Amino acid sequence: HANSSGMVWTVQTGSTLTESCTGNTNTTTHASGGFNFNSKDLTFTGGGTLNFTTQLGRNSTALITQNGPTVNIIPTSTETSQGNTYSGGYTLTTGTLNFGNANASDVFTHFSTTAFSINGGTIDNTSGSAMTLAVGNSISIGGNFSFTGSSDLNLGTTAVTISGATRQITASAHTLTIGGVISGSGFGITKAGNGTLALNGANGYTG
Repeated sequence: HANSSGMVWTVQTGSTLTESCTGNTNTTTHASGGFNFNSKDLTFTGGGTLNFTTQLGRNSTALITQNGPTVNIIPTSTETSQGNTYSGGYTLTTGTLNFGNANASDVFTHFSTTAFSINGGTIDNTSGSAMTLAVGNSISIGGNFSFTGSSDLNLGTTAVTISGATRQITASAHTLTIGGVISGSGFGITKAGNGTLALNGANGYTG
């Protein structure tokens, strides 16, 4: 439903909603794109599961916020091959965000002025193979979060900012790599869990 700040999709606990829209077809590649939500801010809520089998966001310039459900990014082709330009930013607050196949790696690649913001919740690579994300512009860590570690996940070389406080990253298994330069003043990172957290950038944060 719509509200003054955008739209809300609520998927109740025990329910699954699969988005497989093929209506937005690229006229050059004839590849099928997903919903663009009329370029309105969109929030996912509830305790259920959302599956995106076409690319998330299509050409939306609005923010998507995940606040509760499990979201599986499992597109049948990559963002760039479909001509998609979703650039509005993505904020994970609660719930689990799964990058479910290799085609999910560039879902955030067109963020030029916005960020992939991790303010809480859980991320995972459920593709079955190691994956490196191609995130445009920046990654913001504004809360404690977890990495389930079904397979190795590399957040790429995009710049990373820590904000608000020292943040705990719980890596439960395999390896989560932050390859970009981490910045932030007065804040640091605490690592928990049995998995590995690799910080590969020339980091400049203090804390």
